[in-house]
Amino acid sequence: MVLLAHAARVLAYERTAEERDDLAPMAQEYLKRDVRAVLTALLDATPDVGIPGEKLLGDERGHCVDRADMTAAWGAMIDVILDKGISA
Repeated sequence: MVLLAHAARVLAYERTAEERDDLAPMAQEYLKRDVRAVLTALLDATPDVGIPGEKLLGDERGHCVDRADMTAAWGAMIDVILDKGISA
């Protein structure tokens, strides 16, 4: 997925000051694996991750959402980035 590849490119540059595409194929795969590990860890977010979204959409924009809705949305967005087949 585009976002995963973008994150791997940024990580490559931060680690090596080289573009990801210039690295050996195995190094590119390691970077993608590392990005996936971080994103997977973000799936285990506490319910507090939904608080800013609840405030923005619920309080400031008047939508009917709560913290659980926002936490579920967070997980769905991460799943899309991880390309688990959830529709975008």
